[in-house]
Amino acid sequence: YRDVSLFDWLDEAADTHPDSVACSYHNTSISYAAMRKKAEIIAANLRERGVGDGDRVGIMLPNLPQTMLSFWGVLKAGAVVTLINPLYMEKELIHQIADAGVKHLITYDACWPKFAKLREALGVEQYFVTSVAEGMSFPLNVVQRFKDRRKSGISVPFDNKHVFPFSVLLKGRRRYSAQIDNPKDSIALLQYTGGTTGLSKGAVLTHGNVAGNAQQIAAALAYLHEKDQIFVGVLPFFHVYGLNTCLILPTLFHAKVLPITRYVPSELLAVMKKHQATVLPGAPAMYISLLQQKNKDKFSLESLNFCICGSAPMPVEMMRQFEQAFG
Repeated sequence: YRDVSLFDWLDEAADTHPDSVACSYHNTSISYAAMRKKAEIIAANLRERGVGDGDRVGIMLPNLPQTMLSFWGVLKAGAVVTLINPLYMEKELIHQIADAGVKHLITYDACWPKFAKLREALGVEQYFVTSVAEGMSFPLNVVQRFKDRRKSGISVPFDNKHVFPFSVLLKGRRRYSAQIDNPKDSIALLQYTGGTTGLSKGAVLTHGNVAGNAQQIAAALAYLHEKDQIFVGVLPFFHVYGLNTCLILPTLFHAKVLPITRYVPSELLAVMKKHQATVLPGAPAMYISLLQQKNKDKFSLESLNFCICGSAPMPVEMMRQFEQAFG
């Protein structure tokens, strides 16, 4: 194993494949060089706003380019990431944020009604709030903002004291990248369990833990280095399976990620066909729902050369049907 910090993989991708696309979302693309630069600007701004080594920073976002940038940015700041499910209810939110000791939180506008009720109980000192539209470029970002306003009417009370627009983290030119001297013992993640048998527990994962796991998977799938890969980022990044296979692993392969904010089977088929996706990490229920699409014959997916399945047993018959249906 290479004894490295997690963001060493991002640095390596930016050095060796600077122009390769790291993230493609609707009409926006971010190269590996740009991903590193933006992450280091986020890190510098977090440090300037009081985030120190080992501080716990919450990221409560669906799969967006901002989620990827925030993940790398928090690690680059020398802080600890704790990923939070955006669908959490009040009790779950209060527990995880208090248990992790989160004082700085990156989230998006759709979650704000939850925080508006709980601000005193949570004790979060600074919120950085983004939107789905902020992950897009003109003109789609304008259209998306209009749709969101019509649909939700949510207004975030930005005061630039405790509640900031996410854009403040991307301002300026100053960059920062922490020095992780001992990756095996330096905490990278407080990854919370599902809480199916009681209160959700924060599993302490070091840079060495997660980097080692990524190297194991990359060794098993070494042939993916043979050509450029395009990963479908449909599994939630806040779940450790989605984080490893849809965010960290693609970085080792200098691959493109297609973040999927909301899973709609027919839309996913269209995205995979349009972008000629090559790697699909998923779960049995997802593969089965794709098989159940009446118009699935319209979507030739011969570009897919590897499907990963986890989180539950995959019926062998369903695997055979999927291979037969999609080539």
